[in-house]
Amino acid sequence: MKRALIMAGITAATLSGAALSQDEATQTDENGFLANLLQNTLSAPGRQISLSGVEGLLSSEASIAQITVSDDTGPWIEIDNVTLDWNRARLLLGQVDVNLLSAETIRWPRMGEAPPSTGITLPEAEAQQFSLPELPVSIEVDEIRVDQISLAEAVAGQAAELSLEGGLSLASGALSAQVDLDRLDGAGGTIDLTTSFDNEGRRLDLDLRAEEPAGGLVASLLDIEGQPPLSLRIAGGGPLENLDIDATLDVDGARTVTGRVTLREDPEGLRFGADLSGEIARLVPGAYRDFFGGETSVSADGVSLEAGGIRLETAQITTAELDLRGRAETGPGGFPRSLD
Repeated sequence: MKRALIMAGITAATLSGAALSQDEATQTDENGFLANLLQNTLSAPGRQISLSGVEGLLSSEASIAQITVSDDTGPWIEIDNVTLDWNRARLLLGQVDVNLLSAETIRWPRMGEAPPSTGITLPEAEAQQFSLPELPVSIEVDEIRVDQISLAEAVAGQAAELSLEGGLSLASGALSAQVDLDRLDGAGGTIDLTTSFDNEGRRLDLDLRAEEPAGGLVASLLDIEGQPPLSLRIAGGGPLENLDIDATLDVDGARTVTGRVTLREDPEGLRFGADLSGEIARLVPGAYRDFFGGETSVSADGVSLEAGGIRLETAQITTAELDLRGRAETGPGGFPRSLD
């Protein structure tokens, strides 16, 4: 009797192990199939996406050891140790509910090359209203986190290490997103973005703030002499047909540039306007500084035509040494109709 119980236990353990091995093999096959599907779907001529170390894509906690984005020259973005913590059951309710989407590192050593042209594609003649995609599922990501983003000098003007935190929601044609970028090395600095838009009311809200001390990333990208401390704010909100966006830029603690962009409803389409002014001489390279002494103003006004094309009714740049004015219009295909 004892011998029979032992044999029964061994048999049960063997069968359990075989079932477990079969289950693991099935999961491995499913991960491989889904990884290949993602790679093939996301890749295109001049852009190859490869995934390695894929585990648990059909579980509530999935991970990918590395995602590589390449062009014809080779890799230009590498993302390590990606994790996805999500609620699978919500998918049956038409919801992609993600608790956490994270990556340990993103390395960006160079800019990617533009994909090869496949021929001339003319824009549609009729202007299209901006709208968010109406997806068959809603998407909620409670937390997006990247511990370290490494930007090479070829990408950002100087090598930099950043971290990212944020979240987003996209449901029923409405988007809200929040992103915080912090520089981890060198001068430091922060960029905070909060934005939302919905198709039904066509309302946009935007609040972008960037702060950095001397020697910062933005000053390097703009090639501002001496790389002074900068403080940038772009904010506004309203329906796209009645929208005001204001911008200010402080350099070394002093207000240097102010501006406003407006959108208004117009019988012919959507009217736009832009006004920018300030003592911007210190923002331009020394060779051109004499042209921008004192107050500089830039303004433009026109209409994005409902039938297609743009009519720029006034455009003016006024500096200490320059007064430039012009007008232009493009047809539905994007080709110039007039220029003066």
